[in-house]
Amino acid sequence: MSGPAAEVLGIPSGKYLNNTTGKNSNPLIKKYQELKIGNKSILFNQDTNLDSTVSLINSKFNCLRLNAANDNGKIMLYKSDSPELINVGSYREGFEKKVREYKIRNGMLSGLIGFIAGIGIYSAVFQ
Repeated sequence: MSGPAAEVLGIPSGKYLNNTTGKNSNPLIKKYQELKIGNKSILFNQDTNLDSTVSLINSKFNCLRLNAANDNGKIMLYKSDSPELINVGSYREGFEKKVREYKIRNGMLSGLIGFIAGIGIYSAVFQ
């Protein structure tokens, strides 16, 4: 991702694996600024607010499985195979740090419980 429009959105130039959120609140992209994502680019023909930018990105970059959303006045870009899920908040939360930590904690707890149960079953069967 690069271009002057990326700077307006608060997204530094570079590559992003799964998701990124812009740092600027309620950005306004000025006329003739360009946004490059992958090998495609958008040239804005007029001043564009965040909601219009989100709609434009979702229509132009759908083939790259890239989706955009308005996250409390900041742009959020993420990759997904299902563009219908853009408006599902719980789906978008799956990419956020808080939910990832919750899933990791639950996975570790489940692993510990399975380990203890395995030891109990092993000792009951072989003794």
